[in-house]
Amino acid sequence: MVKVFAPGKLLIAGEWAVLEGNPAVVAAVDAGVDAKVESCKDGFIHITIKEYGINDLACRIEEKKIRYTRILTKEEKGSLKILESAILASSEYIGQLKPFNIATEGKETTIIKDNKAQKIGFGSSAAATVSTIAAILKVHGIKYNPEILFKLAAVSHFSAQGKLGSGVDIAASSFGGLLGYIRFDDAWLKKKIELLPIKELIEVSWPGLKISPLDIPPEIILAVGWTTHPCSTSEMIQKMNNWKTKEPKKYSKVMKEIGLVSEEVMRAIQANDKPRIINSINRNGALLDRLSDESKVPIATPELRTLAEVAQSYKLAGKLSGAGGGDIGFALGFEKEVIEKVKTEWIEKGIIPVKAEISKKQN
Repeated sequence: MVKVFAPGKLLIAGEWAVLEGNPAVVAAVDAGVDAKVESCKDGFIHITIKEYGINDLACRIEEKKIRYTRILTKEEKGSLKILESAILASSEYIGQLKPFNIATEGKETTIIKDNKAQKIGFGSSAAATVSTIAAILKVHGIKYNPEILFKLAAVSHFSAQGKLGSGVDIAASSFGGLLGYIRFDDAWLKKKIELLPIKELIEVSWPGLKISPLDIPPEIILAVGWTTHPCSTSEMIQKMNNWKTKEPKKYSKVMKEIGLVSEEVMRAIQANDKPRIINSINRNGALLDRLSDESKVPIATPELRTLAEVAQSYKLAGKLSGAGGGDIGFALGFEKEVIEKVKTEWIEKGIIPVKAEISKKQN
């Protein structure tokens, strides 16, 4: 049996602007997804996804599609979309897959609320894609490195999400640690997915793509807070694209500013300059607030603004993380006692602290 853990992501800087080729800073966190794969002999692939109550669902790959041995419910179809795409990408890359059992399980990626498991916002679908592909490659004896894994998972996830998203979450899950990230040319990738066999697509250089591991400041401490409200990233992107079409100059201006501040965050981290790290992250947060106000896309919700204000009142960095609209934000500092005070005040204001530390694990 092969077991692979893929970490989730926490965007530190560069949200939204990363979609336009600007740099982002992302941390891999130790909340993520386990994938277990073992060979079997009955000729089928058996899928188990604990969070969605899917257990030992048998299927085969026929004509580049997954065919199940029974009719799926609407809910099951939605729950299986990410895993299906990962299995098909692995099959195209490896060739014919041998029969196997695969089970995925999130680790600290959901919280039970109203008797339902709700995603926190750590990019669990990206982590599931990476862990699934890595485990399938390993059980078939295929060697890979983080770049190969990133590209395979990016093609899979990009396709499953309707060719939306930056891939920054895939980078965190594939490389681990703290990264500077500039996305690939998405127009180029959309064309090449249709034109090139996946092996060739993985081997060629991707225009624009740059993934740069950063040294993790030795005394850095993160606190992550969940607003209790989930967010659909794809829906937020569609709303932002509408504003981009209506107000291209305003859109370009704020995206450029976010990109410049994200570069400053990266430089501050590389220099281990604590005051600059905190100041530049907070400037990024202020620009995201402005983007939310100008676009009327609800990026910076009242809960996320409160989360940031509490952190900043203690002279820490505090901002939303990811697309916004709910999900999570974080506080970043260098003194544990101060971070604990922030968590206590978050709880008083209805924000739930969740466990998350930077994960150095590479797959």
